Amino acid sequence: MTETTSWPVVSAVNMDAVRGFLPVLEAEGFSAGEFVSEPGTLPFYDFNPHVMALVKALYDNNWIVPSFDWVDWHEGNHYLNDEKALPDVDVRTLQKLFTLIVRQDRFCEGSLGSVVDGGLVTAILRRVRELQDSEHERGQSGEGAGDGQ
Repeated sequence: MTETTSWPVVSAVNMDAVRGFLPVLEAEGFSAGEFVSEPGTLPFYDFNPHVMALVKALYDNNWIVPSFDWVDWHEGNHYLNDEKALPDVDVRTLQKLFTLIVRQDRFCEGSLGSVVDGGLVTAILRRVRELQDSEHERGQSGEGAGDGQ
């Protein structure tokens, strides 16, 4: 299978834009939102405004890749079910994960809230922080930077 996805570059600015949500998601008692059921309507998930701001930041900062075929990325299930696998992932895999998580919610109402409240999004953002910090350290030591892709 030939990959036709155009992968946008994720810069330090893009990383800063999303990792800034870590303190909010890590706050005790934080909730992504809740299902609301009103008379005469189907139940829907009412997101915490911080989650919606994070989604916007993901789109605005090259973390969501619309051309990526997330439906056929079966490897993603491994990461969704085992966040212990995250310490080894690179920026491109994080882009794939964010794309899968955000796009999937359009077809499965509340799935984004579930992975936020379950800690997976926080774990992914921690990995973003680790990658950025390691790039900064390499830059400080004169080794140069890059996303390794």
